[in-house]
Amino acid sequence: MRDSSTHLRTIANQDGAVILNSVAGTITTLNSTGAFVWQGLERGEDVDTIAQNLARETGEEVTAIRYDLLEFVACMEKAKLSACSCGGGTVTQAHAGLPKGDFDEASRF
Repeated sequence: MRDSSTHLRTIANQDGAVILNSVAGTITTLNSTGAFVWQGLERGEDVDTIAQNLARETGEEVTAIRYDLLEFVACMEKAKLSACSCGGGTVTQAHAGLPKGDFDEASRF
């Protein structure tokens, strides 16, 4: 989700993140897991790497995390918060079933 666009501004800490899209005039909030994922994507990490890192951090199964992560990325792309796809995982329409808005309620992110 590395984006060279200057229209996205992010503030992130251990409690979560807030993303301002100055073009769309929207503010998106993420919980702490969403912030962890967002920061990994900003660093250029692929979906598989982020899923493995989350599995190590949480003790959850990497397969379930990867699926949720694909849903999250698809939702972020649908909300125009990403200018590119993520290297290691292919995001398809089947993973885009989450509503727009605050992702805390839509998934574990």
